[in-house]
Amino acid sequence: MASFLKVIDQGLRTAVYAKFKDDLGINSVTNDTGIFPKDLALRKVSEKRGDVSMEFISVWRNGTAPDMSRQRSPLARQGLYLNYTSQVTKTDIATVYAVPAALQYDVWFWSKDKEKLNVITEKYLFWMHNTPNLTINYNDTYPLEYYLKFGEVIDESPLDAVYDRGTYFVIKCPISLEGWVLTGADNTKTIKKIVVSVYDEGVDANTLLYTETITFTP
Repeated sequence: MASFLKVIDQGLRTAVYAKFKDDLGINSVTNDTGIFPKDLALRKVSEKRGDVSMEFISVWRNGTAPDMSRQRSPLARQGLYLNYTSQVTKTDIATVYAVPAALQYDVWFWSKDKEKLNVITEKYLFWMHNTPNLTINYNDTYPLEYYLKFGEVIDESPLDAVYDRGTYFVIKCPISLEGWVLTGADNTKTIKKIVVSVYDEGVDANTLLYTETITFTP
Protein backbone atom coordinates (compact mmCIF):
# COMPACT_ATOMS: atom_id res chain seq x y z
CA MET A 1 0.00 0.00 0.00
CA ALA A 2 1.35 3.44 -0.91
CA SER A 3 2.19 5.86 1.88
CA PHE A 4 -0.07 8.84 2.35
CA LEU A 5 2.92 11.13 1.79
CA LYS A 6 3.20 9.69 -1.70
CA VAL A 7 -0.46 10.52 -2.26
CA ILE A 8 0.20 14.15 -1.29
CA ASP A 9 3.29 14.26 -3.54
CA GLN A 10 1.27 13.03 -6.49
CA GLY A 11 -1.57 15.40 -5.65
CA LEU A 12 0.67 18.45 -5.73
CA ARG A 13 2.37 17.22 -8.91
CA THR A 14 -1.03 16.96 -10.62
CA ALA A 15 -2.19 20.35 -9.31
CA VAL A 16 0.94 22.10 -10.61
CA TYR A 17 0.59 20.36 -13.98
CA ALA A 18 -3.07 21.37 -14.31
CA LYS A 19 -2.31 25.01 -13.49
CA PHE A 20 0.73 25.54 -15.71
CA LYS A 21 0.52 22.99 -18.54
CA ASP A 22 -0.90 25.43 -21.10
CA ASP A 23 1.72 28.07 -20.30
CA LEU A 24 4.56 25.56 -20.68
CA GLY A 25 3.01 23.82 -23.70
CA ILE A 26 2.91 20.28 -22.26
CA ASN A 27 0.08 17.75 -22.42
CA SER A 28 0.94 14.68 -20.32
CA VAL A 29 1.21 14.59 -16.53
CA THR A 30 2.95 11.21 -16.85
CA ASN A 31 5.62 12.15 -19.39
CA ASP A 32 5.95 15.90 -18.87
CA THR A 33 6.25 15.97 -15.07
CA GLY A 34 8.15 13.97 -12.49
CA ILE A 35 8.86 13.68 -8.77
CA PHE A 36 12.61 14.19 -8.96
CA PRO A 37 15.16 16.57 -7.42
CA LYS A 38 16.71 19.04 -9.84
CA ASP A 39 19.99 17.14 -10.31
CA LEU A 40 18.16 14.04 -11.57
CA ALA A 41 15.12 15.58 -13.26
CA LEU A 42 16.50 16.21 -16.75
CA ARG A 43 17.87 12.69 -17.16
CA LYS A 44 14.85 10.95 -15.62
CA VAL A 45 12.30 12.83 -17.72
CA SER A 46 14.38 12.30 -20.88
CA GLU A 47 14.49 8.56 -20.17
CA LYS A 48 10.70 8.48 -19.84
CA ARG A 49 10.21 10.41 -23.07
CA GLY A 50 12.92 8.66 -25.05
CA ASP A 51 14.54 11.95 -26.08
CA VAL A 52 15.93 15.15 -24.61
CA SER A 53 13.26 17.83 -24.73
CA MET A 54 13.24 20.73 -22.35
CA GLU A 55 9.65 21.68 -21.52
CA PHE A 56 8.74 19.89 -18.28
CA ILE A 57 8.07 20.24 -14.53
CA SER A 58 9.77 18.48 -11.63
CA VAL A 59 8.55 18.39 -8.03
CA TRP A 60 10.47 17.32 -4.94
CA ARG A 61 9.56 17.29 -1.22
CA ASN A 62 12.59 18.47 0.73
CA GLY A 63 11.12 18.87 4.20
CA THR A 64 8.53 17.08 6.36
CA ALA A 65 7.91 18.32 9.90
CA PRO A 66 5.23 17.91 12.58
CA ASP A 67 3.14 21.03 12.99
CA MET A 68 3.26 21.46 16.78
CA SER A 69 0.76 24.34 16.78
CA ARG A 70 -1.99 21.99 15.53
CA GLN A 71 -1.13 18.77 17.36
CA ARG A 72 -4.09 16.76 18.68
CA SER A 73 -2.97 13.65 20.56
CA PRO A 74 -6.38 11.89 20.45
CA LEU A 75 -6.32 11.97 16.64
CA ALA A 76 -2.87 10.39 16.56
CA ARG A 77 -3.44 7.84 19.34
CA GLN A 78 -7.12 6.95 19.19
CA GLY A 79 -7.91 7.90 15.61
CA LEU A 80 -11.05 9.03 13.84
CA TYR A 81 -14.04 6.79 13.19
CA LEU A 82 -15.09 6.91 9.55
CA ASN A 83 -17.68 4.56 8.09
CA TYR A 84 -18.66 0.90 8.31
CA THR A 85 -16.42 -1.47 6.38
CA SER A 86 -19.58 -3.32 5.36
CA GLN A 87 -22.99 -1.68 5.12
CA VAL A 88 -24.54 -5.16 5.37
CA THR A 89 -23.09 -6.52 8.62
CA LYS A 90 -22.08 -3.19 10.17
CA THR A 91 -19.78 -4.96 12.63
CA ASP A 92 -16.59 -3.00 11.88
CA ILE A 93 -15.86 0.71 11.62
CA ALA A 94 -12.84 2.00 9.69
CA THR A 95 -10.52 4.00 11.92
CA VAL A 96 -7.81 6.32 10.60
CA TYR A 97 -5.02 8.05 12.54
CA ALA A 98 -3.87 11.57 11.74
CA VAL A 99 -1.05 14.00 12.56
CA PRO A 100 -0.76 17.62 11.35
CA ALA A 101 2.33 18.27 9.26
CA ALA A 102 4.10 21.04 7.36
CA LEU A 103 5.48 19.86 4.01
CA GLN A 104 8.07 21.80 2.02
CA TYR A 105 8.35 21.37 -1.76
CA ASP A 106 10.48 22.77 -4.56
CA VAL A 107 8.92 22.93 -8.02
CA TRP A 108 11.18 23.45 -11.04
CA PHE A 109 9.97 24.62 -14.43
CA TRP A 110 12.26 23.83 -17.37
CA SER A 111 12.08 25.50 -20.78
CA LYS A 112 14.12 26.76 -23.72
CA ASP A 113 11.87 29.81 -23.84
CA LYS A 114 12.57 32.38 -21.13
CA GLU A 115 9.29 34.17 -21.80
CA LYS A 116 7.31 31.04 -20.94
CA LEU A 117 8.95 31.07 -17.52
CA ASN A 118 8.13 34.76 -17.11
CA VAL A 119 4.45 33.96 -17.68
CA ILE A 120 4.64 31.06 -15.21
CA THR A 121 6.32 33.32 -12.64
CA GLU A 122 3.50 35.84 -12.90
CA LYS A 123 0.83 33.17 -12.51
CA TYR A 124 2.69 31.71 -9.55
CA LEU A 125 2.76 35.13 -7.85
CA PHE A 126 -1.00 35.50 -8.30
CA TRP A 127 -1.77 31.92 -7.18
CA MET A 128 -1.98 32.97 -3.51
CA HIS A 129 -4.99 35.11 -4.44
CA ASN A 130 -6.74 32.43 -6.51
CA THR A 131 -7.85 29.51 -4.31
CA PRO A 132 -4.43 28.34 -3.06
CA ASN A 133 -5.71 24.98 -1.84
CA LEU A 134 -5.03 21.36 -2.67
CA THR A 135 -7.98 19.03 -2.00
CA ILE A 136 -7.42 15.28 -1.61
CA ASN A 137 -10.38 12.97 -1.05
CA TYR A 138 -9.56 10.20 1.41
CA ASN A 139 -11.28 6.95 0.34
CA ASP A 140 -13.05 9.04 -2.33
CA THR A 141 -15.32 10.34 0.44
CA TYR A 142 -13.58 12.58 2.96
CA PRO A 143 -12.08 15.82 1.57
CA LEU A 144 -8.79 17.00 3.06
CA GLU A 145 -7.85 20.63 2.42
CA TYR A 146 -4.17 21.53 2.18
CA TYR A 147 -3.45 25.25 2.31
CA LEU A 148 -0.62 26.31 0.00
CA LYS A 149 2.02 28.93 0.80
CA PHE A 150 4.47 30.45 -1.65
CA GLY A 151 7.92 31.98 -1.61
CA GLU A 152 10.68 33.52 -3.72
CA VAL A 153 11.11 32.46 -7.34
CA ILE A 154 14.79 31.70 -8.01
CA ASP A 155 16.45 31.50 -11.41
CA GLU A 156 18.61 28.37 -11.51
CA SER A 157 19.38 28.40 -15.23
CA PRO A 158 22.80 26.81 -15.96
CA LEU A 159 23.96 29.67 -18.17
CA ASP A 160 27.60 29.13 -17.21
CA ALA A 161 27.44 25.80 -19.05
CA VAL A 162 25.62 27.03 -22.14
CA TYR A 163 28.37 25.90 -24.53
CA ASP A 164 28.48 22.42 -22.98
CA ARG A 165 24.77 21.69 -22.53
CA GLY A 166 23.01 24.18 -24.78
CA THR A 167 20.77 27.05 -23.74
CA TYR A 168 17.82 26.36 -21.47
CA PHE A 169 16.25 28.04 -18.47
CA VAL A 170 15.12 26.77 -15.08
CA ILE A 171 13.21 28.50 -12.29
CA LYS A 172 12.56 27.13 -8.81
CA CYS A 173 9.25 27.94 -7.11
CA PRO A 174 8.82 26.85 -3.46
CA ILE A 175 5.43 25.62 -2.23
CA SER A 176 4.60 24.79 1.39
CA LEU A 177 1.61 22.69 2.43
CA GLU A 178 -0.20 22.75 5.75
CA GLY A 179 -2.38 19.70 6.29
CA TRP A 180 -2.71 16.24 7.76
CA VAL A 181 -0.85 12.99 7.21
CA LEU A 182 -2.98 9.88 7.67
CA THR A 183 -2.19 6.24 8.28
CA GLY A 184 -3.96 3.30 6.71
CA ALA A 185 -7.30 2.62 8.36
CA ASP A 186 -7.74 -0.08 11.01
CA ASN A 187 -11.01 -1.82 11.74
CA THR A 188 -12.70 -1.21 15.09
CA LYS A 189 -15.40 -3.59 16.28
CA THR A 190 -18.80 -2.08 16.94
CA ILE A 191 -21.03 -2.88 19.91
CA LYS A 192 -24.28 -4.43 18.72
CA LYS A 193 -25.53 -6.08 21.91
CA ILE A 194 -25.17 -5.45 25.68
CA VAL A 195 -26.41 -7.92 28.30
CA VAL A 196 -27.32 -6.37 31.68
CA SER A 197 -27.54 -8.79 34.63
CA VAL A 198 -28.37 -7.85 38.26
CA TYR A 199 -27.44 -10.01 41.26
CA ASP A 200 -28.21 -9.47 44.98
CA GLU A 201 -25.04 -10.24 46.93
CA GLY A 202 -26.90 -9.63 50.18
CA VAL A 203 -28.95 -12.78 49.60
CA ASP A 204 -26.85 -14.95 47.30
CA ALA A 205 -24.22 -13.75 44.84
CA ASN A 206 -25.33 -16.45 42.43
CA THR A 207 -29.00 -15.50 42.54
CA LEU A 208 -30.00 -13.66 39.36
CA LEU A 209 -32.57 -10.99 40.06
CA TYR A 210 -32.89 -9.41 36.66
CA THR A 211 -31.44 -9.64 33.16
CA GLU A 212 -32.03 -7.69 29.97
CA THR A 213 -30.43 -7.71 26.52
CA ILE A 214 -30.07 -4.36 24.82
CA THR A 215 -29.58 -4.56 21.05
CA PHE A 216 -28.24 -1.62 19.04
CA THR A 217 -29.27 -1.10 15.44
CA PRO A 218 -26.54 0.83 13.55
